[in-house]
Amino acid sequence: MLKVFSDLILTDNVDEIEVSPEQMSEYLILLHCEAGSLQFTLNDTQYMVRPGNVVVCMPQMLIGHYMRTPDFQAKVLAVGRHFFDKVLSDCFEVEPNWWQKALFMRENPVWTITEYQSRLMHAYYELIMIYTEDRDTPYRQRVIRSMAQAAAFEILSALDQAIGKDEQLRLEDSTTGAKDRILLQFMQLLNKPGNTQRDVQAYAHQLLITPKYLSAVCKEKTNRTASDWINQVMVGHIHHYLAQTNLSVKEIAYQMDFPDVSFFCKYTRKHLGQSPLDYRRSQK
Repeated sequence: MLKVFSDLILTDNVDEIEVSPEQMSEYLILLHCEAGSLQFTLNDTQYMVRPGNVVVCMPQMLIGHYMRTPDFQAKVLAVGRHFFDKVLSDCFEVEPNWWQKALFMRENPVWTITEYQSRLMHAYYELIMIYTEDRDTPYRQRVIRSMAQAAAFEILSALDQAIGKDEQLRLEDSTTGAKDRILLQFMQLLNKPGNTQRDVQAYAHQLLITPKYLSAVCKEKTNRTASDWINQVMVGHIHHYLAQTNLSVKEIAYQMDFPDVSFFCKYTRKHLGQSPLDYRRSQK
């Protein structure tokens, strides 16, 4: 059954997805194989999927032709860019080194999870499917987002086992591509606890490169500029302060090193579409 909710696609039949490969490259796709097998290409590399495997296809990765056995069964969850950004903001707070895992997933999109983790993936999928049928509650979208975040955290947890210590070291090693290292170091600086720096030039200075080159690397590797990533993280911090603390607008502006309250309010309106106080009221 295919369900489309906002920027989210769920199905247990891949043939039901009526979206072109080019359009699907804008989604993060999670596939959990439950029976049979699937052979497909991703960025011209061929992969085989069997029961107990998960496939995590990051945005900007092109899915090619696929073949499957008659008994193939899988749950598919595809998350669009807008929904993905909201889910990802909380991952920044919990997993500051998440980009290492993103790099691993780009190189290793297919891996095995435990039976317990398979049960969890199945349960999250079924819960999200149930909540998409609820048309009455005003909290439906937030609950669905929370379920998607919970599934994302489970994937991050499963990756700890899939990567292992040797692979973690390899990802940090100098053999990693120069641009990947720059991106990884940028993400680590960006997600450093207490970081409130909003200037691309400040990050570029720490990385000993030009702001133009930093943005070019980000655009090439993630299809987003350095400013896009900085704003996403800062907006995540603002959301946290406004929705989950009792700090005044003035105190939040001070915590985030804005020059004054007026500048903070303009920034919030630009990126959240509302004044800080209006956004706080909407969250409550």
